[in-house]
Parts: sequence; structure tokens; C-alpha cells
Amino acid sequence: MPRPREDARYRDGMRHFLAGNHAAAAPRFRDFLADRPSGPQAAEAQYALGAIALRQGQAPEAQARFRDCLRSAPPPALAFRASLGQARCHFQRGAYAECRSACLDLLNANPSNPTADEVLFLLAEACDRLGRGPGVPPGPVRLLP
Repeated sequence: MPRPREDARYRDGMRHFLAGNHAAAAPRFRDFLADRPSGPQAAEAQYALGAIALRQGQAPEAQARFRDCLRSAPPPALAFRASLGQARCHFQRGAYAECRSACLDLLNANPSNPTADEVLFLLAEACDRLGRGPGVPPGPVRLLP
């Protein structure tokens, strides 16, 4: 018995996404979500679209996709990744205080998550940026002798 069309679109989108072919993955996920916005794989498709948008520097689009993923009550591991995606959106937009807050919320809610080290790294980067003046470019600071 053949699988429904939406399953094929989701499956093809995920295959392209995992292979790094985001240009092919995004339209398949969008097409899938147009027909099945609350289907069993909708949260994963929203997450993937958020990750693609974030990699393309489209933080507002990514944040909306991660938010939609979280609204669909995803499994805990996916919820953690979507919340981390939102924190990365804050960082990408230069909203370092919001990024720090989101990272702390994630760590407090999930202290033993296997990817907590990613959150700690992002938290350290956000705190580092918060400690710099507004005109100081990112990167290492050189001290003169």
C-alpha cells in the first residue's frame, strides 16, 4: 500500500535537509505543511524550516518556525532543539540579553540534556558579547605589552 503524498513530501524534505540540500528541502516542507499543518510530523517540518532559515540569516522567519514547532507540543528532545534554535535567533539578531535568558531557561529546565554543552557555549558567547561596549567588534581582544 503506497504511503500518502504528504508522507513522501515530508520524507523527501527530511532526506534533503539531512543531506544539507536546503534549497530542495524547504519547498517540500512548506508543501507538506500547507496540507498537514498539525500532522504528526508537522513539528519536525517546522523545526527543519526554522533551522534552514537560521542558516540563511533569516532570524525572524526562523524564530517564527521554531515557535510554531513548540506550539505543536513536540517530543521533549525536539522541544529542546527548537528552544535552542530560538536562543540562536536572539544571538543572530544581536539580542544577547534575550539569548542569555533563553539559554538559562533551557539549562534550568533540562540540566542533564545531552546537548547542554551547546547551550553553555552559546551562553558564554552571549555573556561575552554583553560584556563588551557597543562599539567593540566581536573577536579576541589583544592586550598590548
